[in-house]
Amino acid sequence: MSENGLNKADKVPFGQMVGYTVGGFGWEFLYSGIGIFAMYFLTDVALIGAVMAGVILLVARFWDAFADLFVGYLSDHTKSRWGKRRPYLLFGAIPMGLFFFLFWQTPSLSPELRVVYYMVLMILTWTVYSVVNVPWSAMLPDITSDYQERNKIVGAQRFFSMLGLLFVGVLTRPIAASFSSPQAGWANMALIYGIVMIVFALIPFFATRDRYASESSKYHFKDIFQLIGKNTPFLILCLVVACVFVVFTISGIMMNYFFKYCLMDESLISIAFLIGCGLGMLILPMWVLFSNKIGKKLAYILGIAIYGSSYGALYFVYPTDSALMIPLCIFVAVGFAGVGIGMGSLLPDTVEYGEWKTGTRNEGLQYGLYTFVLKLATSIAAIIVGLGLHMSGYVANVEQTAGSLMGIRVLMSIVPFGIAVIGVIILLFYPINGKMHAQMLRELQERKKGSLV
Repeated sequence: MSENGLNKADKVPFGQMVGYTVGGFGWEFLYSGIGIFAMYFLTDVALIGAVMAGVILLVARFWDAFADLFVGYLSDHTKSRWGKRRPYLLFGAIPMGLFFFLFWQTPSLSPELRVVYYMVLMILTWTVYSVVNVPWSAMLPDITSDYQERNKIVGAQRFFSMLGLLFVGVLTRPIAASFSSPQAGWANMALIYGIVMIVFALIPFFATRDRYASESSKYHFKDIFQLIGKNTPFLILCLVVACVFVVFTISGIMMNYFFKYCLMDESLISIAFLIGCGLGMLILPMWVLFSNKIGKKLAYILGIAIYGSSYGALYFVYPTDSALMIPLCIFVAVGFAGVGIGMGSLLPDTVEYGEWKTGTRNEGLQYGLYTFVLKLATSIAAIIVGLGLHMSGYVANVEQTAGSLMGIRVLMSIVPFGIAVIGVIILLFYPINGKMHAQMLRELQERKKGSLV
């Protein structure tokens, strides 16, 4: 043990930590690229109705959510020369970039065939994303079992993820606008982003090793509900992340409409991302220290509260108040950084809880189900946006009515705020703290020693 209580074997080498966490930079080009801009692309570039665009995103994410479960199960049972998780990064990287690129094309098809085209490409893109991302995420509990060391790794993850989000948020619209037509602009954006995500999916494959890889899991598919049902802390986190990602998805989608039609200045989108993500990256280390000081749970609660309240305040921002966007973006950045740390650092601890409770370690299954819930939440968010825009009378690329403007405003502010409040209430019931986690690890180690006698 070191002076701070960290077992030297649990100390993650800097090179491996960077090699693993830098993958988060690449994921954001796909995840946020689609999450923030796909709805706008479908309605205002591909000229698909808002409801049908929401259906496309909903169906694809719903399909992909079940793919997460299957991929998590497979990775738990995989045996290869590269370990349990890393083969999925190697073989999934190129298809992921390719399908992403094809989605952002605008083929000359009938309206019906265009819907089919985007539906199929959306499903393929998210499926391959699951094949790569779920095993990568499930590597974290095996990299280190230390309660606070995980906070550092998650901090590095969030740094690279926010850096990717910053690139996507700031560069996407300028790239799309720099070509001869919107169609050409979005297609070239997809080519650039596709290459980036392939490269950054392969880096963790070459940079990491299975330092704490447990033996291939023994559970069967029929045992999934029994194993997960006994992991109450994990189920609580699933409900919380559902709330967080409904907020994230709705606000991310609605930024395009809010700035374009309510504030009448689309250039503010890049500025908002620059302030939000840039500041968020700078304060991530402070959230890591803060989380270690007051506890992961309380830090997560504060992050969600600040994040949701910042969006709620947008209800009162009008074109003449656009200067208020700067302080609000600062608050969004502070909250978003805290949410990222809490969301990533609490989840690995539930892996040990599940093993402690059931005797079976199944991190692949848990991360698969976690992303299942996450993507189901984003699907619900997409359909909420689509229905909300439709019910408010939204019509693309025309001057909006008072009703449609109010609909956009409510979707951007009141709805995210209310859902964030629900997330905070649920998180209050999360039971694991540092003391409980240390006790679980001691008991697990004693069981393993006893089984060897």
